[in-house]
Amino acid sequence: MARYLLDETGEVLYEFKDNEKIVIYDSLNTKRNIINNKLFYKLYKDSLLIFINEHISQKVFKTLFGLIRLLDFNTNEFVSFNGLPATIGQLCKYFNMTNKTFYNHIRQLEKLEILKKVKKGREVNILINPYFISYGTKHTDEALKIFANTIWAKSSVYSKRKRKGDYSK
Repeated sequence: MARYLLDETGEVLYEFKDNEKIVIYDSLNTKRNIINNKLFYKLYKDSLLIFINEHISQKVFKTLFGLIRLLDFNTNEFVSFNGLPATIGQLCKYFNMTNKTFYNHIRQLEKLEILKKVKKGREVNILINPYFISYGTKHTDEALKIFANTIWAKSSVYSKRKRKGDYSK
């Protein structure tokens, strides 16, 4: 025996099998609800091309998302431990990698303009491109300037809304 979906005049719109589950979804429902106790990363539409076009290997993806997890909310450019920018040595130990392997992963991500190594004295810190992914709503002007000429900043209106000014001068 089949089940039928009928309109108000009695006309058959669709026939369902007995074992099919019928689910109703109202596409006009625009009511918004809040998900409490969760903080979300913002990945821009153009950033998805990295995943679709398979530009980097699975191991580098693992490193990238490990670095993204180390961003602090609203101070989100530098990869950090306990609020202080993490050094390459700390990150190698955290990811259980040799310096050479970690630098190879970083080099691939730098080539794609997803992150940048920033040298401060003897230490090297990792800065993630706020036009690629962000965690929170606030960004430092310096990070926006550093990455203003990257492909991610120039690629779409989604990224351009992030800019506070024209840093291409």
